Amino acid sequence: MDPLLCFLSGLFLGALLWVLLDRRRHSSAPKAPFEAPAPERPGDERAVYIPGRNFDEMLERLGSGESMLNVILNSMGEGVVLLNQADRVVLMNPAAEKVLGLSEKEALGRLYLEVIRHPALSELLKASKTGDGLSHGELDLTGGEERTFSVGVSAIRSGEGNHLGQIMVLSDITSLKRLLRMRTEFVANVSHELKTPLTAILGYVETLVTGAIDDKKNRVQFLEKISDQAQRLHALITDVLELSRIESGGFVTSLEPVDLLATARQVVETLKAKWEAKGLTLTVEVPSGTWVTGHKQGLFHVLENLLDNAVKYSPSKGEVRLAAQTREDGKVEVLVRDEGPGIPKAFQARVFERFFRVDPSRSREMGGTGLGLAIVKHLVEKMGGEVSLQSEEGKGSLFTVVLSPAEE
Repeated sequence: MDPLLCFLSGLFLGALLWVLLDRRRHSSAPKAPFEAPAPERPGDERAVYIPGRNFDEMLERLGSGESMLNVILNSMGEGVVLLNQADRVVLMNPAAEKVLGLSEKEALGRLYLEVIRHPALSELLKASKTGDGLSHGELDLTGGEERTFSVGVSAIRSGEGNHLGQIMVLSDITSLKRLLRMRTEFVANVSHELKTPLTAILGYVETLVTGAIDDKKNRVQFLEKISDQAQRLHALITDVLELSRIESGGFVTSLEPVDLLATARQVVETLKAKWEAKGLTLTVEVPSGTWVTGHKQGLFHVLENLLDNAVKYSPSKGEVRLAAQTREDGKVEVLVRDEGPGIPKAFQARVFERFFRVDPSRSREMGGTGLGLAIVKHLVEKMGGEVSLQSEEGKGSLFTVVLSPAEE
């Protein structure tokens, strides 16, 4: 949600709370039961009685203004703190208690700086006391983890303009900020990855244009280099677009029973030229009749990326193994093992991040885009599964994908 929308919605709810408090404070006479107004003429819309349409009736149904106040406060996701004109806490809802790490009972009567020690908050509260009475900003609060809150402060004034207090609304925008940061990093990484092959292509083309085109000995080599970089550029753009489709939900739209053995055989055949060129032995040990709940094309891409990585990093004349087994809980494990250099333990938690490479130079030499395992992770999660890694330096890697069995 946009921080400004959080702010405005919070202020609206906060204002409603103040109205309720004011009603409770100034009205002590019992209210007459709600009666639907009599129609003025046949067909008048007011002749239709709609329960809950009238605010007084809502209060009547809940029992009192205090009950309505509690319902609203307890159901709000935003933290609400009400301050009096002396800047002391007079009300705090459960969401605010969770944010600030203390109960309303502990906070009541205390100065706001004793509740939230943050210099930026002081500026927001001062700003709301002047001008139009509204101020907005962001606060980074630390507790168990660092979180970012969109904070809106609204001044409460009497009809004569006297300052009565302030309503502070805190909306957690940590996830939004994290997504914005990830998007910024993604754009920066894509730009960097695109720049490298483009620079190489431009360099070789410039060399050919300035005379090397007549060099029969080297021009073929230059053209091959251009072709390699163009293919790398194409692979990168394809992976970026595919990852974008997966994350937006436009790739895996529905799940269905998928024949694991048939899909594995298709992938092995697709990569046949690569593993045969390295003299690898590719073993498939998937029991016939193993069906999983997934997405046919998505599962193909998962196995293709995992096997392609295994082929790239396995030494010549080595072995790559694709196997499957059913666990005791009924889940199906798909295992891809290679005899590559392995992945250091310090890097294993990051291998599924976009553009992360254990050895960037080696990965680029082999044509890797740095997005293959990120695509695997997103596809497996879209299919309701999990993917994990076990690896030891010098002893290869084992990737495990866990999927649900297909319903019979």
